[in-house]
Amino acid sequence: MKKFTVILLSFIICFTFFGCSADSPANITGTSISESTTKNTTVSELTGTLADDTQNKSTTKKSEQKSTTSKSTTQSTSSTAKTTIQATTKRKSTTKSTTTTTKKSATQKQTTTSSTVTCTVAVECKSILDNMDDLKSGHESFVPSDGVIMSSTSVTVKNGSTAYDALKTACDKQGVTISVKSSAYGKYILGFNNIDEKDCGSQSGWTYTVNSKSIWQSCDKYVIKDGDCIEFSFVCKY
Repeated sequence: MKKFTVILLSFIICFTFFGCSADSPANITGTSISESTTKNTTVSELTGTLADDTQNKSTTKKSEQKSTTSKSTTQSTSSTAKTTIQATTKRKSTTKSTTTTTKKSATQKQTTTSSTVTCTVAVECKSILDNMDDLKSGHESFVPSDGVIMSSTSVTVKNGSTAYDALKTACDKQGVTISVKSSAYGKYILGFNNIDEKDCGSQSGWTYTVNSKSIWQSCDKYVIKDGDCIEFSFVCKY
């Protein structure tokens, strides 16, 4: 009986010892796993927090960049619009100034040409020099050696004046005499300084040009313009 009691006590002691030992590693392991899990959770939370912060900063930076780009684009658009408005205003101002200047110039020109015109008048009989044998006897002294009765003379007459008005003004100025005949077609020039039609042949006479173009119109019918060059010439044959 005593022996049995000893064995039972021994068995209880062993069971108690080994039971505690079995629980301790489990407890230790469980505690370690729990702590590790806690640490991992903490690291994960920290990592997530850092990731969230980084993402938030990145989003904020992108938003700031977008805002800056938008602001820059707005400023550029505003600057372009301002430049366009200034250019348009300048063009309008230039156009208005040009139009005003043109109108002013046209008005001044109209005022000038509406009062007077200036032209030149000349008289020559050079063709007689080549036909002296046909010249009427006693008229040799009337023919200038160079064939020029009146050199180019500038005169100013009223606007609307005729070639005859300019001719008479120039001859009066230079002391040249004119022989004139009136007809149904207007005034016809017979001669200058005693050199008359038919004095150098039956077909000889006086004709005139304006700006080197022959005019088949009575000189008192042709209205001159400013700057015209009028020349009366004696021709031995028409």
